[in-house]
Amino acid sequence: MNLTPEELAIHTKLTTDLPYFAEKCLKVKDKEGEFVTFTLNSAQEIIHYEIERQLRECTWVRMIIIKGRQQGCSTYVAARFFWKAALGNGKTVMVLSHEKDSARALFEKADVYYQRAPREILPAIVTKNSLEMSWDNDSDYIVLTAGSKNTGRSRTGQLLHASEFAYYEDPSAINAGAMQTVSLVRGTEIIKETTGNGRNHAYIDVQNALAGRGNYRVVFVPWYVQTEYRMECPPDFKLDDDELRMRELYHRFQLPDGRWIPGLVDNEQFMWRRNKIADELKTERLFRQEYPCTLEEAFQASGENFYPADLVQHAVNCDIEARTGPLILGVDPARKGDRTVLALRRGSQVIELVKYEEMEQMRLAGIVASYIDKWDVDKCFIDWGMGHGTIDRLRERGYGHIVEGVHFGGASNEEIYLNKRVEMAFLFKEWLEDGAANLPNDKEMIFDIGMLPDFTLNSRSRICFPSKEDIKKNNQGKSPDILDAIMLTFAEPVYSKEAFELTRKSENTAKGSELTSIQRFKDGY
Repeated sequence: MNLTPEELAIHTKLTTDLPYFAEKCLKVKDKEGEFVTFTLNSAQEIIHYEIERQLRECTWVRMIIIKGRQQGCSTYVAARFFWKAALGNGKTVMVLSHEKDSARALFEKADVYYQRAPREILPAIVTKNSLEMSWDNDSDYIVLTAGSKNTGRSRTGQLLHASEFAYYEDPSAINAGAMQTVSLVRGTEIIKETTGNGRNHAYIDVQNALAGRGNYRVVFVPWYVQTEYRMECPPDFKLDDDELRMRELYHRFQLPDGRWIPGLVDNEQFMWRRNKIADELKTERLFRQEYPCTLEEAFQASGENFYPADLVQHAVNCDIEARTGPLILGVDPARKGDRTVLALRRGSQVIELVKYEEMEQMRLAGIVASYIDKWDVDKCFIDWGMGHGTIDRLRERGYGHIVEGVHFGGASNEEIYLNKRVEMAFLFKEWLEDGAANLPNDKEMIFDIGMLPDFTLNSRSRICFPSKEDIKKNNQGKSPDILDAIMLTFAEPVYSKEAFELTRKSENTAKGSELTSIQRFKDGY
């Protein structure tokens, strides 16, 4: 093919300049679901600069990328490897995902690139299925799930993308298998990218790279370089003391080429951060892991206990009596060798704890019925796992409108939590953090609350805790029964009889009632 000098210049730029190729040939979905031209954002520019620098210096790439969520890292790596395989010859791209759903999403990126790029620059497809396509230039693009010890072992590749590698269940098998399929030779690339997941194997990899052990380099991208991570502030918006300290620390960011760009300086960034914590992540610790300002935040170590000892002691020392709010009874029936515990709470006060070393379900039904009648309980939540017989008996006795079974492993109201148990644990912690919480001075209770270790994230980035059995193993066979009974009082919002009547009246009044929907929800706890 004879090309004019102008055409040759364009051809050369397309094959050697990824940002140019992306802008001219690739489409991506924006957050509204529309296909738009792929222009590198700030995070992608930082990543691209570092990868290209290592490629120039070493002729190959071995890079670890630590970043926040949804900053476009996987989109960039998918574009890079698609570009190299589609415009090159005999390139095998292997993409490792930590779960099947993510694998399909990663393959879809490459498929969209192919379907929407100009046909004249692309090789023809020879074979294609849901997670693999090969072209007539002897290149192929394969997405695999990192769940098998033999993943990728029989293949030979030149370009490997390890997505969210901090969440791989068996990283040693992946290192011995798939990672060995790409030789350390000219033109090969292995890019490992992830958000943080505690101080696990990914943390060790980063530490080794920073210490100069091995061939990998590290690039870190803080969340605040993402220009779209902003939200409009109300007129009276003010930074709190912690936010002022953050702004002082991270008001600028140094690019790999030495230039400085504005960092965490806008109130709109802090407004976005506040809402992200309030609406989705619930805790600042989890925000720092998912949207770190520094490498240290990305790999922050989990605390020893989920409930800080000083927070619990503050509640024990509190002498404020709750005079309003619904009366809620939480019941944790005994498993073999465990205690049966009843916890009675009104608003900000746990009024009473009752413990039984031995219990059978019909006897427990009589005890709970007596408690409901004595205290005029508004709602009683019972662990369904060991209390289904008790629940059935109480319903037969006419307490079905008050008694509700709770599945600890059931679905939570918010997707961020793995199950109902995790959600209740967080609601109890929020209650403690309110400042007016009142707990009884019970040493067994304090010991039980201290049994729960800090949370972790599973492969789907959902918050989880160790199982009750694992907690028992780590505490000489003791089970946090008192904690579970207290947590059950937070299973669902509950109206007291007075609040219910007030709510019903407010619904029949004109607009402007002082009892807002938000306040009614708060009153439910």
